[in-house]
Amino acid sequence: TTTWTDLSGVPVTGGFYIGATGTNGSLIGDLWSLGTGLSTSGTFSDTTTLTSDQATALKGGNVYYLLATGTNPNGEVRGQLTATAQ
Repeated sequence: TTTWTDLSGVPVTGGFYIGATGTNGSLIGDLWSLGTGLSTSGTFSDTTTLTSDQATALKGGNVYYLLATGTNPNGEVRGQLTATAQ
């Protein structure tokens, strides 16, 4: 689940990417289909299945999510992810 507040516009797309902090990466799976009726603040939930290489990247801190808006189509929000073994 991702939550956003006070974006410059409605989020139009998002997704998970493989990439180290400060670098652009490659998309994991498909872009998120965020649906309609969103606003500049809200939440979105979905699931994705990772390959073993993608899981390794996640455990190494090399996966991030990105939300794009019409104002910032290359990404308005980026969040680097961390994971711990359970």
